[in-house]
Amino acid sequence: MASIKKRGNSYQIRICIGRTPDGKQKFYNESYHPTAKSEKKALQEVHERAAILERELKSGLRYEGNAFTFYDFAFMWRDEWAKNNLTTKVIENYFEIYNNHVFDEIGGIPVNKITALQLQKLINGLIKKRLAAATVKHIYTAINAVMRYAFKMSLINENPCERIDLPKIKNDNELHFFNLDQAKRFLNALDMPLIVNYSERTRKDNTGHNYSIAAYSTQKDVDFQFKVYFYLALYGGFRRSELLALTWNDIDFDENSISINKAITNVKAGQKVKDTKSSAGVRKINLPDVCFKLLRLWYKEQKSLSVKLGTMWTGYRGIDYDNNFVFINGSGNMMSITLPRKKFKAIIKNYNSQVADEYKLPDIRLHDLRHTSATLLLANGTDIETVSKRLGHSKTSVTLDVYGHALEEMDKKAAATLENIFYKNA
Repeated sequence: MASIKKRGNSYQIRICIGRTPDGKQKFYNESYHPTAKSEKKALQEVHERAAILERELKSGLRYEGNAFTFYDFAFMWRDEWAKNNLTTKVIENYFEIYNNHVFDEIGGIPVNKITALQLQKLINGLIKKRLAAATVKHIYTAINAVMRYAFKMSLINENPCERIDLPKIKNDNELHFFNLDQAKRFLNALDMPLIVNYSERTRKDNTGHNYSIAAYSTQKDVDFQFKVYFYLALYGGFRRSELLALTWNDIDFDENSISINKAITNVKAGQKVKDTKSSAGVRKINLPDVCFKLLRLWYKEQKSLSVKLGTMWTGYRGIDYDNNFVFINGSGNMMSITLPRKKFKAIIKNYNSQVADEYKLPDIRLHDLRHTSATLLLANGTDIETVSKRLGHSKTSVTLDVYGHALEEMDKKAAATLENIFYKNA
């Protein structure tokens, strides 16, 4: 039974919700301001409110939300839900957002007291700080993850995040990729020597005297494993995280196929192997002979390297050798996830420094090799379902959304073909 006490113009509603482990009663408290002017009707309104609260507390529709601030509940959400449903990397990104943008603003507010107005002010403050619209939306998503769970657990009657206005994101719908001629030139660039320039610098000899070393240039070949990497990226349309997770067990030299069944993720503790982006990401891809000729050569070269390094080799040996990663660091372990991008940019820069302007390659992203693979396949008549499966998309609609431009070009070619057919017949 609820107890009701008048305090000035409001009423204090107090309801027993159980006992603590030491036997003391626990209470749910709410200060209520009735709208009725007469004391009799006001008291009737308060009793009706108390009855509603008792029903909600008894049925589980209402919890003691005041016990959980946003800060406390964020960690509860992490332990009870996020760890079972999100990757470690995503959780770390969310808590970096909370620490940088959220906890100082609403961390100390009980989750059932957080209003849409408070959240809108938080979002507007981020916009005033000139954060990118996509960044603001990402911060909102992180907040909403916690508040959505609070609603699911009945700590709040509605999710205030649903009332928030977000800044509009200007989408860059233009897809960047190599055309066929540029793709061929990029593969040729992998065989060009890399020119490394060293500026003039000063050194000390054994006696402590300074001496100068004049500026000079030298040449070296592209590391062979990166030649293999870029061939696979272009011919297979693989994600970087998928390529770096490959082990030799995933390479079928008899069938000329590669099995994608895992990926690499970068977390604070370092890199680790995780599941693919989705179940559709688990797939088996056939590649042409040229890719497997390169893979065979790299397999032999990597084995020789493991022998040469001796005890410095940290990878597998003997009958377990095929558990090694295909692409490795200097000691035979997992390659850094940032290295392929650096090499890709260096190769394009090196190539463009040695050719005429009309032959220079566009400065696209490493991920755009994946777009190049898909676009070239679609433009040359490969059906959308096949391309979608090769890319590991969960639905063909995803492929259509991303690569609709290629299908438009195919449609234009089809129209031109029909025109030629009818014109000749005429």
